[in-house]
Amino acid sequence: MQIPKILDVVVGVAVVFFVLSTVASGIHEVFARALATRSKQLWRSLGAMLDGIGEQPDKTERVKTIAFGLNGDRDPRPSSQPTSAAPTTYRQRLFAHDLINGLDDTTQMAKTRLSHIEPDLFSRALLDIVSSGQHLDNTAAAKDAIDNLPESRLKHELEALVRHAGPDLGELRTDIGSWFETRMDGLSRAYRRRSRWWLFIIGLIVAVGVNVDALHVTNRFYRDDAMRTLIAAEAESLAADCEFTDGQPDDACKQKIDAAGDAIELPVWWSQDATVNGSTILGWVVAAVAISQGAPFWFDVLRRTAGFKRAAMSTT
Repeated sequence: MQIPKILDVVVGVAVVFFVLSTVASGIHEVFARALATRSKQLWRSLGAMLDGIGEQPDKTERVKTIAFGLNGDRDPRPSSQPTSAAPTTYRQRLFAHDLINGLDDTTQMAKTRLSHIEPDLFSRALLDIVSSGQHLDNTAAAKDAIDNLPESRLKHELEALVRHAGPDLGELRTDIGSWFETRMDGLSRAYRRRSRWWLFIIGLIVAVGVNVDALHVTNRFYRDDAMRTLIAAEAESLAADCEFTDGQPDDACKQKIDAAGDAIELPVWWSQDATVNGSTILGWVVAAVAISQGAPFWFDVLRRTAGFKRAAMSTT
């Protein structure tokens, strides 16, 4: 019966792309940290949310500031260095607020690298800014402060939140926090979409660099019983011990991946008799698409397939 063999092939392919996706994700994370990509997207989004500043620059600047993450005039992050000039935008005033500025641990940098703000801290800081630091007893007091704001998108959105909030100021804070969290969820989705494109590019470079032909890998697993059996055994260990945090494998999982790489020889790399043809190029592209799905995706495929195989074997 071919089902166990086919399941082992799927497990083997999943292991290969799980390992390679982990490598590609690690490369992407290094560049994202170095270029402060997440921080730039946060503060660009806050500029659009609070000041009505365009969330997306024009096409030329988008290549510079989003794709490559280069600093410059379009860098939306506030300065982390003390300055005597009073902040002029709500984005700058938010960063200057003690509740937010206290989160910034940037050292010896011209721009902040802060990339996450809790919704409750955001709502408290924003209400404090809107009220010019005055104590607010209830929603009515907050409404008076909002009414005094100049006409803007921010004012209209806060007015809508006030209209739907009860008299308790805590309910308004919660609503503002939920509004902020919704915007940040959209930002996270956009970041993941952009990251997937970068993972595809990195995956294509990896696929060509080490000759990861997805079609050849699949065929090799199908025909090589010894390799398929060895990979399946290592896969069960990976599926049992790996955990992910924020889309990244934990330290124990990374050690398992390193150990698996030492224990097995993946059907990749260039050989002296390797040739490049249309099938090879197609295999590289398929491999790049597979790698761009990310390590969590392939770990889930690996875990589910291994579990299905165990269930199938127990019924036979």
